[in-house]
Amino acid sequence: MKKFKAIALALAGLLSGSVALANTRIPGTTVSYKVSSRTDSEGRKINTSMIFVDASNEPSGKTYLAFMCGEYFDRLYTNVTLGTAKEVNDGTIGGLSYRIDAGAFKPLNGGLRLDAQTGKRSSVTANRG
Repeated sequence: MKKFKAIALALAGLLSGSVALANTRIPGTTVSYKVSSRTDSEGRKINTSMIFVDASNEPSGKTYLAFMCGEYFDRLYTNVTLGTAKEVNDGTIGGLSYRIDAGAFKPLNGGLRLDAQTGKRSSVTANRG
């Protein structure tokens, strides 16, 4: 966990810049990042960079957590279907939880959505809280 915090702090400094890069993998880790920004309607630059953490026990690379700068939510993407079409329509999720390392399981507060690339119910938008 300490290694992840150090990486996240280092990336925070990188992500504050305005240069746009493609996804960049950090060697020896399951972490990658993308630096980007957009200009809002009032001409202010908004940081839209992302940090990606791949699941350590799932080699396909299709299960990962995306921390989204400039947003109040993050996203979990997985290669399996997570819920029902009703849950997507209602914007709810049932029975999903997470844990960090060997910590306690905590319920995930957010909504199930369709993954734009796969069309599967395999993406969760999780509110930060």
